[in-house]
Amino acid sequence: GGIVSPVRLTRVSCWSGGLDISEYTVDPSTGDAVLRVGADLHLVSGAAIRGRLAWGEENALPEASFPLPEVKPLNVAVRSDFGYMHERVMPMSVSEHLTSVDAYRTSY
Repeated sequence: GGIVSPVRLTRVSCWSGGLDISEYTVDPSTGDAVLRVGADLHLVSGAAIRGRLAWGEENALPEASFPLPEVKPLNVAVRSDFGYMHERVMPMSVSEHLTSVDAYRTSY
């Protein structure tokens, strides 16, 4: 077991307008990686990652000649009832809606 050099899997800053990967996670069953770049999610397939790593081990070529795995945007749709959770402004008529008043003197 010698020292293992890191292998580039993406060039995120090239296609993301200079943003870096904020975080990632790997699905242990498929090896797929989900990358968070800003507020967007992207998928790199586990098969492509394994192929890239195997290709790098088998070929003694400069890193720039390695094919990088395709990074696909994940389309996420959020369905919710946020419209029902918003505060609503109701018109109020003091003479119709006011039912009782407690009044007391304060020092301010």
